[in-house]
Amino acid sequence: MNDSITASDNIAPLTNTSPLSAFGQWWLGELRALVPSRLINWAVGDVAVTDVMVDMSSITLVRVEAGKPVPSVSVPGAEVMTHPLLRELRAKGHGQVRVLLGADQVLQKSISLPAAIEENLRDVMGFELDRHTPFMAGQAYYDVKLQRRDPQRETIEVLLSVASRTVVDPLLAMVRQAGLAVEGIGVATPAAGLAVELLPANDKPARKWGNLPRLNLALLVAGISLGLLALLLPIWQKREAVITLNPLVGKVSADYDASQRVHEEYTKLVGEYNYITGKKQSMHSSLAILEELTRISPDTTVAQNMDLKFNGKTRDVTVIGEAQAASKVIEALEQSPLFQNATQRSPSRKGSLGTNEWFHVATEVKPKALPSATVFGENPPEPVVAPPVPTPVPAAGLMPSAGEPAAKAPNGNAPAAAATPAKTDVSTVTVVPVPAKPGAVFAEPAAMPAPGATRKQP
Repeated sequence: MNDSITASDNIAPLTNTSPLSAFGQWWLGELRALVPSRLINWAVGDVAVTDVMVDMSSITLVRVEAGKPVPSVSVPGAEVMTHPLLRELRAKGHGQVRVLLGADQVLQKSISLPAAIEENLRDVMGFELDRHTPFMAGQAYYDVKLQRRDPQRETIEVLLSVASRTVVDPLLAMVRQAGLAVEGIGVATPAAGLAVELLPANDKPARKWGNLPRLNLALLVAGISLGLLALLLPIWQKREAVITLNPLVGKVSADYDASQRVHEEYTKLVGEYNYITGKKQSMHSSLAILEELTRISPDTTVAQNMDLKFNGKTRDVTVIGEAQAASKVIEALEQSPLFQNATQRSPSRKGSLGTNEWFHVATEVKPKALPSATVFGENPPEPVVAPPVPTPVPAAGLMPSAGEPAAKAPNGNAPAAAATPAKTDVSTVTVVPVPAKPGAVFAEPAAMPAPGATRKQP
């Protein structure tokens, strides 16, 4: 029942397995040979399938030699339940067998089909089975294997294998009566070396997976546990680090509070110490104000009354007098670097001479800029002292004795007074600065002058 397969020159044979896939299968087979069969059976269950050839009188176990099935042990049909070999297979859980059919029990033929049906090849062949064989899809076991592709013609060459159910079903019933499970239906001598599987997937028994689901579940739980450990371990380590640093943070916080209190106390002391000096340095003296008014006043100005007083935080100067033009007085006050906001308090009128004008003007005194603060370190700078002026020594005979009047000069005038040493102004103003923030380096405040001591003035 085998039809011959002819291949034309323009049809390329199909490569079933790539070199890489073949190497992977060989490598997995070598690794599997190193694993004990009991461990494999415990993990993945019964994966061993025994090949048998069946006829109505016996069941023959088949072994493969040089890629060909060779009958090894034949069990008569009456002894399938009592034969020790089959009983051992059932006891070990290796009761899954694949039934091999002979060449006279299978119809195989090569068919050319359009390449578009390659994805749904088996389903399409189920509808077209009666056109190529004497059987309908429900009357036979069939399988379709791709052999070749023809890219030029856009066709494929397939191998169709068909076995009648009326022939195969009694053989399968005999195998099942022996307590064996039919895992598949193959061909003892397949055409073109292609493995044929005639049994549909729906008719195959449920596979026993053994402990593989539990092993996979254990691996899943272990993976989740490791993931949670990797997620929570850094958090726990940071928590321990925070607990360790809490006492240090508390100590530093206490030190900072103490430093803040010292800084506030020092700021208060410095403010009290610099209050008087700051007040004096921030205000122009009355003599300087009078001198500036004299300098900027026009020559024709006569001041009859001047009043200098505090008005809140500012000092106001009010001047009443006569001038050639009252506007000139206001203009002079605005141009002065010492005054600001000059205003006329009352309307101007003619003066006593008729050509002058009475004015009543008020202005504010600008605050004086404080001198730059000086921070004294471990070695404060020494004050600069001007050298003393030497006293001239009188000539011999000109020095009067005690109780005698001084000799007159040759010109008859009184002798010139002896030069006295010039007084040196060594006064300096020390302003103790306030640090910008706690912890800054600053000098200790200068000691307050003792009662009765001369205070240094600018």
